[in-house]
Amino acid sequence: MKVQIGLLLLIGILVLTSVSCGPAATPEPTPTPEVHKGKAIVTTRCVGCHEIGRVQNAKYDRDGWQMTIDRMVLTGAQLTDEQKELVVDYLALTYPKE
Repeated sequence: MKVQIGLLLLIGILVLTSVSCGPAATPEPTPTPEVHKGKAIVTTRCVGCHEIGRVQNAKYDRDGWQMTIDRMVLTGAQLTDEQKELVVDYLALTYPKE
């Protein structure tokens, strides 16, 4: 009788622990940082005429970047209005005036 009670207790404990543990939770994947659309434009359009270091070393506020991009378009850079906005946004966020 004591053996049967002990066995029932052991089975009960095993059942409770297996139910409470359940499968291991799958961790949420680490989100990939979103790449700003302006970065690709800078990489393909600006770096064709300027080394990336020149862009990285120029630290302007948003207005300064806007004037720079407007000047580049006047001298031949082929950018749509939408591309200009993306480039200015990217540069102002990535290389702000210090």
